[in-house]
Amino acid sequence: MTLRPSVVCMAAALALAVFVAPAAAQYRPELVGVWKGKLDNGARVLPDDPSPTYYNALNPLLEITMTIVGQDDRSFHGVMGNHEEREYVVGVVRADGKSLLMADDDGYKSATMLTPSTMEYCVQVASGDHMVAACGVLEKQAEGDK
Repeated sequence: MTLRPSVVCMAAALALAVFVAPAAAQYRPELVGVWKGKLDNGARVLPDDPSPTYYNALNPLLEITMTIVGQDDRSFHGVMGNHEEREYVVGVVRADGKSLLMADDDGYKSATMLTPSTMEYCVQVASGDHMVAACGVLEKQAEGDK
């Protein structure tokens, strides 16, 4: 039996795809470091102000700092918050390598990696008279910019 060159090439291409696909699915962003940005879209209702406030109307915009201090494969932990409060956060990178799920004492956070150094960060809180749903872009700070 003689194999035609086109059959050999197709078999080689399929074999290569089988080995490359799992490697591509293993991508995870390098999160350790300081990430900063501002929440500029969304709304909130606070106990002392029951009418909704839109984040893009806040002056100044609410600044967020997330410091990831440890990462083990797709799992990570750190602290995050603003000038008023900082909380411990734990999280995981989903299998797509772009979606992040996080939790802290106040609620749930999520993020989507836009580039290796930029993410869209979103927060959701629903605790009685305190509700928040907001998003903004966080950028990873260079070592000297922290």
